[in-house]
Formats: sequence, structure tokens, C-alpha cells
Amino acid sequence: MAQILGDSSCTIEANINYYNEPPPGERPPPVYVGTVGGRRQKWNTQPMRVTDLRTVDGHFTIHQNGFQFVSFRSMNGANYDRFATDEEIKARVYPDVKDTLKRVAGATDVFIFNHIVRKDLYVEASKIKEEVPDETQDYSQGPAMLAHVDVSYRGAQSFLDGLNKPLKTVNRDPLAVCDASTVPESDLRPVEESIELRCLVFYNERARL
Repeated sequence: MAQILGDSSCTIEANINYYNEPPPGERPPPVYVGTVGGRRQKWNTQPMRVTDLRTVDGHFTIHQNGFQFVSFRSMNGANYDRFATDEEIKARVYPDVKDTLKRVAGATDVFIFNHIVRKDLYVEASKIKEEVPDETQDYSQGPAMLAHVDVSYRGAQSFLDGLNKPLKTVNRDPLAVCDASTVPESDLRPVEESIELRCLVFYNERARL
């Protein structure tokens, strides 16, 4: 099994936002996805060493490590250079996603319930005036800047895969993945969301990114 080692020379230090533990006896506040209040939520920011996976030997698998790198190909040979509209994504990309998950994960049936185009800059999306109420809808689609598991065991109900496809070389706010074999169950904190139940991650210096 491949594993990210902490002594790799090809690493950088980055600030990662982790779950902010409430005081003893207090219930964790719900996370309201897609609202200004959700974007204002306070996190426990910690410096972590992040490894360039292009320098790591070994094969990562979704079952052992929680993520896997695959060749995402179009069945008709088309190149993905833009995601213009939701209708175009559903017509062009959804069939290829289903084919990829069946080929890689061995799925017999694939149901796609959502997609997000991370097209907005996090810095710009975070410029919210103080007088804007927390319950105001936030329609920006920037990167998720916190350590999280998309859904909890109960929230997933069945096996769930998330597929990330960059259109071109990513020069800022890149996706970071964490080796699941370095994250103990005790670091996961189920939190209530307005959409579904997912897990946030408690800071642990032993986790390898």
C-alpha cells in the first residue's frame, strides 16, 4: 500500500483549516452550506507539510488511501477545455464520469446527484460586508478551504465517489487530498448541514497530505 511519507524533500508548508472544537458540553453549530454565515464560520488553522504527489512512488487507491488518480478520458475523444453551462456538463461530462467510475471503481450503476464548477476566486468570494445577514444565500463557487469528508458514513447511505477534473494546469488554490490511512476515526467530527451530514476533520499533526 502506498503511503505519503513526511520526510519527502518535495513538500511545502501550507495553512489548513480544521474543525474548531466547541467548548465542553456545547453542541457543534450547524454548517449552513451556501450561506454567508457558512463562509464566516471560524476554523482552527494549522500549518501542515503538503507533499507533491508527483514525487511519490506507489499507487494510491480509494479503498486504502481515500483517493485515487485515474485517466479521465472522453468516450468520444473530445477534449475538455471549458465547462460553459450546466446543460453542457450534463450532456458531455456526465456520461464520461459514469464510464470512468464503472471502469475504475467497478460500479454497476452510477447516479450523479450534483456537480460544482470551482470557478470563483476564494479571496473575492470572501469579501462580504459586515452588514450582510448570515442567512443570505451565497452563490459563489470557489474552492472549499477546509479539511472535510464530503459525507459521513450515515450520510453516504451507499458507496460514494467524488471526481475532480481540472480543465488546465492549476496555478492557485490547488486541491489537496489526505491519506486516509493517517487519519484515525477519533479525528472525524460529524456535523449537521443544511444539505446532508458530512464529517469535518480535527487537527492532527500525524496526518499526511
